[in-house]
Amino acid sequence: MPSEPTTDRHNDLLSPLCHELLNSLTVIAGYAHTLRMVSGDEAADVATKCADVIDRHTARMEAQIRNVREAGMLATDTLRLSTEPVDLGSAAREVIADLAGTLSRHAVSTRIAGDNRVSADPARLRQIIANLLTNACKFSPAGTAIEVCVESEGDESTLAVTDQGPGVSADWREAIFERFGRPDSNVPGSGLGLFVARGLARAHGGDLRLTETSTGACFVLSLPLAAPDGARRPR
Repeated sequence: MPSEPTTDRHNDLLSPLCHELLNSLTVIAGYAHTLRMVSGDEAADVATKCADVIDRHTARMEAQIRNVREAGMLATDTLRLSTEPVDLGSAAREVIADLAGTLSRHAVSTRIAGDNRVSADPARLRQIIANLLTNACKFSPAGTAIEVCVESEGDESTLAVTDQGPGVSADWREAIFERFGRPDSNVPGSGLGLFVARGLARAHGGDLRLTETSTGACFVLSLPLAAPDGARRPR
């Protein structure tokens, strides 16, 4: 992949990010207006639907802003984790539930096996999982399946997210993990999600990698299992 000047890459980040944030703000403003205007017998149902949309777009904006913040911390080596024992499978289920609106166009299946308690910063762990699921959703056609598999082997637990999208070309297999890496400029995004996800994984003593699949892409998060006392196991 040809390298781009830093200023061009920053512009490539800011333009789609601003576009997405403004879109969400426009939606929130529109539904807030509807809430102010609605009355009568249908008011309760309309209010619930409006609140759901507002919540979804607020969460989307929060995730985008959090990725920008975490990317800056990773780039300047100022990230600090607050770890505790966390069950990776339970965390995955919680994030899937939180992203129900985003994932609604896909059939999401989960398979969880084994002891998957890792020593992790709960908020950052959920951010990794959310970034992987959001990425799968962006690149998968509506109606296709997204599979989430959590299992443990040896001294680590893994979470694999497999989609049915176009896959990743050979020249982008590592570049997608770079800051501002965007293999398809037609797909909305800042190019920070996978960069942040891998950076957070490695900050936990684990890793994030892309594996070969016959169709689509599979991103595998690996984290060291927690020791019996809840601390991170030495590797």
